[in-house]
Amino acid sequence: MGDESVLTPQFKRYAAIMGDIVFQGPHRFFMQHRADLQPTWAYLYKRGKAMPYLGSPTLTAAATSPRTSSASLQHDPSSNSSGDVAWSKYTTESPQKLTFLDGDVPLMITNDDYRVEAIKAITDLLLKYPY
Repeated sequence: MGDESVLTPQFKRYAAIMGDIVFQGPHRFFMQHRADLQPTWAYLYKRGKAMPYLGSPTLTAAATSPRTSSASLQHDPSSNSSGDVAWSKYTTESPQKLTFLDGDVPLMITNDDYRVEAIKAITDLLLKYPY
C-alpha cells in the first residue's frame, strides 16, 4: 500500500479522524449501549481495500459471496450458517466482530477494542458539542 493509498500528504490522518467521528465512534457507542438490552452482532468489512488511492469501492459488501453475504447474516446472525466461523453476540464484556477479509482466511472474529480511549474521547466531545 504505502504511498499508493494517499491522495494528499495528510489524507490518512484526515481519513482516520473522520472515520472515528462518522463511523467508528457512533458504531461503538450504539453497540456498547444496546448490547446488554437486546441480541446484537457486529461485522467489519475489510475486503477490496487494495485499490490504489481510494480503497474499497462503495457497496462492495453487497457483492459478497452468498454464503457469507451481509443480507443472510442480518436475517439470522445467530444461525452461524456459513460454517466457517462461529459468530458470537457482541457483548460489553467481549466486544467482537465478524470481519470479512481478502485472502486465504476470508472470515475472522476480531475484537472491537482498537483505539478505545481515543474513540471514546471523540464520542464524548460530540455528545457534549454536537455538530
